[in-house]
Amino acid sequence: MHYYKDLPLEQDDVLEPTVDVPNQIEGILDTESQEYDEYQEKMERYKKLMRMLNNHNISVYEIPGELLLEFGDENGNILPPQHKYGGKRPVIAAFFDDTQDTDMMRPSSKLSNMVIRHRHLRKLKDGALGVTLSFATQNYTSSSGGLLKSIRGNLTHMLVFRNKNQKEIDKIGEEVGGEIPIEEFQNVYSQAIQDPHDFLFVDLHRKPNHPSMFRRNFNQWIISGQPLSTQ
Repeated sequence: MHYYKDLPLEQDDVLEPTVDVPNQIEGILDTESQEYDEYQEKMERYKKLMRMLNNHNISVYEIPGELLLEFGDENGNILPPQHKYGGKRPVIAAFFDDTQDTDMMRPSSKLSNMVIRHRHLRKLKDGALGVTLSFATQNYTSSSGGLLKSIRGNLTHMLVFRNKNQKEIDKIGEEVGGEIPIEEFQNVYSQAIQDPHDFLFVDLHRKPNHPSMFRRNFNQWIISGQPLSTQ
């Protein structure tokens, strides 16, 4: 049994944190991309069949028999192809929960390569499927299994909760501070962490209309030297 009982997960969705996890994820991507492309191809054939059936200038005898066999049932009904997501492109996400100190987080693991390529994995006929990777960890850096450098270097968003290790906070400020001096990052962090479950949200790909890359939780902007704002 997995621990995420409130989420619609199958047991097969939960993987043990072994060195083989990147291969398993890519196997899932293979299956999902193949099924999606096959559905798109079937839809093209189905639409072709329907155009021919609705064209009064085409006799039913001129319609390729393989199309009628593919989409016709035993009662003579023409049925569209089915897809488990209703024809929508699959959205694949992998959540790594407290996997530090596992073989999967070693620098030699294939996970580093997956992190670098994750947006472009598994080409589709209309783009790439890709996979969203999220990591929950107690240590940002560690000599015994913190976040890999490839992960830290490819982050798009970060949630920083209360942390008593000042060196960790300093390292985060050094690597993701970006638009403010490192010495001001501590002030931003302090503004965010006021209540026990608060976190500093860092948006490393903020939109042009966003006033800051920092927020207290998700809904309060933090602009250095200014009061918190929800605007």
